[in-house]
Amino acid sequence: NHTTGGNRLGITPAGIVTMPGQPAFHADAGAAQTVAGTIQFTGVMTNNGNHYNSSTYTFTAPVTGIYKFSARIMKAQDATVDFHFRVNGSQVGNNLYDTATATNQLNSGTINMVRHLNSSDSVTVYSASTSGTNWIHAGHREFTGFLIG
Repeated sequence: NHTTGGNRLGITPAGIVTMPGQPAFHADAGAAQTVAGTIQFTGVMTNNGNHYNSSTYTFTAPVTGIYKFSARIMKAQDATVDFHFRVNGSQVGNNLYDTATATNQLNSGTINMVRHLNSSDSVTVYSASTSGTNWIHAGHREFTGFLIG
């Protein structure tokens, strides 16, 4: 136990390492979006350390390190979807671009990123696309991340 109480790192008799304070989050849900911008992930399923903000849809790194992120969205109807990660407001990595060919065609896509972040860096998922009707489906989305080390 640290002087402030609680375990920061544990090793079970079987050799399993536990890190109960490890930053991690899983957010989902959100209303249908028909405009470009930060994708809304309003439902918080896990937020260990409270580093994900469900009002700004932003994860803020509490410490410098290597992080893993994943985002999945479902596009609805006749949508064209173009989405990517942003770190501190700037695009990182490649876009996932998908065009619907038929009305009511539903497709989902996933992007992943492993990246070094500095303490206080922010990560969001952004969509640059504005075509189609209800182009980001309500509720069928998730944004996850955690500190690797």
